[in-house]
Amino acid sequence: DDEMIRQNLRFIDVGTSLAYTIDGAAAGDEWGEILVAFNAGPGPQVLRFPPGRWTMVVKDKTAGTKTLRKLSGLYRMAPYSMTVFYK
Repeated sequence: DDEMIRQNLRFIDVGTSLAYTIDGAAAGDEWGEILVAFNAGPGPQVLRFPPGRWTMVVKDKTAGTKTLRKLSGLYRMAPYSMTVFYK
């Protein structure tokens, strides 16, 4: 329901782009926390991860549940891109 979404969705400040986390554990998902980031601009954008080690599963034209990379700290998003991570 909409109340559950409000409680489990958190936006992250990434300048002119959009990024948010979803509390997957609250919905019973095996991915405890999910991070979705969009860079709608013509230049690269830096995403500062919330604490922890994140697993990338979506990048550019590759999407699925297979691990593409594991990251923490900062990630440079390509122009006009969308990326999904979980931990």
